[in-house]
Amino acid sequence: MEKKLLRKKQLGQSLVLGATGLLLLYICYIGLKNIFRYNAFMLEYRHLNTQVEEETQRNLMLKRQLSKMNDADYWEVQAKQKLGLICEGEVVYRLYTTIPKK
Repeated sequence: MEKKLLRKKQLGQSLVLGATGLLLLYICYIGLKNIFRYNAFMLEYRHLNTQVEEETQRNLMLKRQLSKMNDADYWEVQAKQKLGLICEGEVVYRLYTTIPKK
């Protein structure tokens, strides 16, 4: 009779120990899974922050360009550079690095 009680007690302890071991393994698995998920999230977060900073810099540059466009001198310089505009009374000098053919 005592052997049966001892055997039942050992079986109960083994079951508790096994269940505890399985629970511990499950918790470790969830922990590792969440660590990997956290690392992936942080990588994406850093990437997005970098993109936001780049777009902020681009936005500032475009705002500066837009504010320059409100100036009439800006448009005059652009017309001279891109369209070859010559205002009345201006003299244009052209400098050649090679001798032009006639």
